[in-house]
Amino acid sequence: MEKQKRRKPVRKKIESPFAHNLKLILKERALAQKSAADIMGVSVSVVNDWLQGVQPHNHNAILKFCRAMNCDFQWLLTGERSHSVTGSKNLHEFFDVQDDPLFSGMFVIEAKRLKIKKAE
Repeated sequence: MEKQKRRKPVRKKIESPFAHNLKLILKERALAQKSAADIMGVSVSVVNDWLQGVQPHNHNAILKFCRAMNCDFQWLLTGERSHSVTGSKNLHEFFDVQDDPLFSGMFVIEAKRLKIKKAE
């Protein structure tokens, strides 16, 4: 009797919203899987599984990552923004926006990240 070698099962890659968004954040922030795993308190293999489409069961790890990366927990998991942050409000309700008459003619544009106003 010959022994047959067993092959490892091949996992299908599933592009879940979570996997897609996690890849985006890692790429955008130039963050290695090892660094992400350290932030979350999980192993690199777990992060790799998540990037391959495995759904996370450790939501506390994901929450820690979201807090460290300043991203929306619901968006990371589902791809949809949480309505608790902005709802149907206009951006002017969250940020100070001022028209400046000096901005006419030629000028240099500088991009800055918007931060939510803190409640007073």
